[in-house]
Amino acid sequence: MWLGRGKGETYGIFISAFATACGYRWRRVWGFGGLRAARELDNAPVRVTVVDKNNHHLFQPLLYQVATAGLSLAEIAHPVRDILRGQKNLEFRMAEVRSVDLAGERLLTSDGEIGFDYLILAMGGETHCFGLESIAQNTFGMKDIEDATSIRSHLLKMFDLANAEQDAEKCVVLIYVYGN
Repeated sequence: MWLGRGKGETYGIFISAFATACGYRWRRVWGFGGLRAARELDNAPVRVTVVDKNNHHLFQPLLYQVATAGLSLAEIAHPVRDILRGQKNLEFRMAEVRSVDLAGERLLTSDGEIGFDYLILAMGGETHCFGLESIAQNTFGMKDIEDATSIRSHLLKMFDLANAEQDAEKCVVLIYVYGN
């Protein structure tokens, strides 16, 4: 899918739309696809507003490395404003999208309404336990920074407790399952 910009010039983005005149308002919700789309619209004759509930872009595939103390947060999370620095047609709004009014061409967010002419939705996901309450109550999720740091703190605490235990029979058994 692509955005045409006249005279055969195109931008590779993730929706089909055409914008050949200045002043179109593009609104997008963050994620890997959203990051790519925002970068592709740099210098395009449009105004781009990035909306995300976090002020950082997170490389989720390496969250397990943070959870196991192999990497620091700074190695997998970077400020959105830093990533898109210098993009003059871009505005970043830190807000949570509550709903989308397609007919009214507006996003309803925790920070109020934001109008758009074209919308790119690049949404993430959430942990799903398939209705098994015991999984939700007895396991950690791993979708964001808070999840990874909670797991890391818990693991390090358990290792410290096991290290201090004199009776080897009482040591912790660690089972680590990661699915995507």
